[in-house]
Amino acid sequence: MSETPCKNCCFAIYEQHDIVPTQVDCELLLLEKFEEKKVDIKEVFDDEKEFFVINSMCPYFRNNNKEIDKVWLYHDSPNRVEQVYKEVKLNYSTILYIDGKTTKSSLAKTLNGLKSLTLKPSSIIIMSNGGKFKPAVLRENIEMLDIPYRIEFSVEPLSRNTCLDIASTKTTATFLMWINAGYILHNTFIDFLNYKIQNLIPFLVYIPKNPTQNTLTIQRQLFDLLGRNTGKSFLEKLVNVEDYKKFTVYEQ
Repeated sequence: MSETPCKNCCFAIYEQHDIVPTQVDCELLLLEKFEEKKVDIKEVFDDEKEFFVINSMCPYFRNNNKEIDKVWLYHDSPNRVEQVYKEVKLNYSTILYIDGKTTKSSLAKTLNGLKSLTLKPSSIIIMSNGGKFKPAVLRENIEMLDIPYRIEFSVEPLSRNTCLDIASTKTTATFLMWINAGYILHNTFIDFLNYKIQNLIPFLVYIPKNPTQNTLTIQRQLFDLLGRNTGKSFLEKLVNVEDYKKFTVYEQ
């Protein structure tokens, strides 16, 4: 697991102690949140500062050196706290699976569900596995969402796992969210996962009661690290990951 030194973070609070500035807190009160979640926090020092190192990735870290972090424009803004909370959110791509059994009504149901989401996916990958819809029809339906998309076609039917592997290479989003045509994503579900992201509750995989019928959400980096579904399924490989249950959320 990666570490996050607070040393150069915009939100690290320092007081002058002895020779060098010493970090005493976090403007976002994240140190307390990490401690509540039993994340190890070390106190370290160098020639410039005494500061904390969090034994986890902190999604709220923003470098206070404007020359290094030229993308973030809120270093000195009075609204920087509000801004960073807007930025830290669930980053996901939806992989929409359709096949020969997919109907116009089931496709429309799923697309209307995506349209109604408050926090929409960064992109949609339509995986057409021997489906009967022509590209023009799919484009006409999906363009109403105003979300970046791409369409992948397989004339010869492939396994569902192979389709997921192909689609996963077409996005750089943090999470992959697989859904079948006919399934509706609801705001309550997206908000549930987004809450975990914003409140530093780590998860890598969300497993529904029936992954083949509903939705499966996977951290893309872990999916790639385990070799996707090559050899055997990702879910079979997952059980061999140390402490995987700590980072797996199951549908209740």
